[in-house]
Formats: sequence, structure tokens, C-alpha cells
Amino acid sequence: MLGDPKQIEPVQTVQDLFVERIGGEGIGKYRSKELSVQSLADAQNPFAGIIKNLDGSESWVGCPLVIHRRCKDPMFTVANELSYGGFMINKTMNPKEPIEPCKESCWITYDASNIESSTGKDRYIQVQGQIAFELIQKLRARNTKFKDIFIITPFKSVKYGFKKYMESLSDDIVNWTKEDNKKDWLEDNIGTVHTFQGKEAKVVIYMLGCQSDGSANGAIKWVNANNVNVAFTRAKEYVYVIGDATKWAELNKNLAFAQRYLPVYTLEDI
Repeated sequence: MLGDPKQIEPVQTVQDLFVERIGGEGIGKYRSKELSVQSLADAQNPFAGIIKNLDGSESWVGCPLVIHRRCKDPMFTVANELSYGGFMINKTMNPKEPIEPCKESCWITYDASNIESSTGKDRYIQVQGQIAFELIQKLRARNTKFKDIFIITPFKSVKYGFKKYMESLSDDIVNWTKEDNKKDWLEDNIGTVHTFQGKEAKVVIYMLGCQSDGSANGAIKWVNANNVNVAFTRAKEYVYVIGDATKWAELNKNLAFAQRYLPVYTLEDI
């Protein structure tokens, strides 16, 4: 990987044997397959900055990003404080054609007490999909177009679950238009955080998935600061997080941190 070390890490790392063969005995600490090209370059760069991480540790980042020009608040502040030690400067310009939101950026929660557990590693929650669809419809009733909305999730099963749900709805219910381009939107605007790195949209719906009965605790804890950073900074104007607010704040320090900057509502409040 080459790029911002505070964004998504490589999905597939190099195999141990390959690293050993090309590195030889003298490669020392750089033999770790967890390292990226960027982290190795940063280590040798004298023109760098120290970023204080949320857990108190520090990262040495070569020529760190200082000026940010994509997101307005709260997305900028969450990313800046969570991943960049608070030293970025926001120079994002106001959009020429701003959307009219049904609600400012927020966290949308729900009553998770009666949600049935999914099987295996399926993290998709049907009620979250329903909330996302209702939110999309509320946004479209204003001046937001389908193409301006990303559905981003940490988990592949949530991506597939929501895509399947949207495909199951009749065209009349969704009210697709030719401009919406249903096929392309389902393919390009619903995905995991990894697939959206480097992209941007006016609105991001960050669908967290995961059961609240304890069966998905490990998955909830797995979502790291880089994942949250990328998801939030894809949104230029508004971000909406959908998930059990209580459970995620309890088990995931990164989403608990993000929750400080987002009012928590139910769908009825939107």
C-alpha cells in the first residue's frame, strides 16, 4: 500500500515465504508482512509529523496531510480528531449546489431488543436496511439524487444484504427514474469501505450492521479508526450512521468517539 496510512490498510498482505525470499536475513524489522510501502517510506522521511492516536500512541507520518478540502463538519472534525491528531486545517469550500437534507448529520438508532440473530458471519440487519431506504426516500423528496448517495459498510454481508433488499423492492415503490440508473447505482453506490477509498459523494449512509445480542461483539470491535475515517470522509455534506447506538458506543471506541459529534435519533425523529 502506498498513500495515507490513516486510511484503509492493504486487504491482502504478502505471504511470509515471499517476504523472506526477497528480503533475506538483513531485512530485520521490515520483514513484517503487516507493514506497507507507505509506512516504510515514512520511517525514512526526515520531513514528517507525529500524529497522536486516540489510544495515546504516536505515529510517524512523512509529509502528513495538513489542508483538507473535501468535507464540512462533523465529518472533518471526526476524521481530524480521530485519525490526524487534530492538526489538519479545514479549507473546504461551500458547495455550489448544496442539497437540502431532511436532517443534519446524525446517528440513527432503533430498538434492537427484538432483532433475531443472523447465522454465521451475516452482519446484515433487515431493520437497518429499511431505515436506510426510508432515509433515502426522505432525501430524494428534497433535492438529493440517487447518484449523490453512497451506502457504505464495514462488512461484505451488509453490502450484499442491502443490495438484495433494494432489488426486492418494486420499481414503483422505489420510484426509479432513467436518470437514477438503477443497475449502476446498485453496483457502484453500495459497498464496503475498501471499495470507496478515493471516492466522494454529497451524502454517505454508514450502515454498521451487526446483531446486538453478543454474537457479533468481535465484529463490532474489529472496525478500526481507519475504517471510520474513510467512511466519514467520503461524505462532502452529510453523513448518517445507522446502527445500535448503545451497543456500538459500548464496544467500539472509534464509533463511540464519532458518536460525540452526532445527535442520536430514531427514524421517527428524522
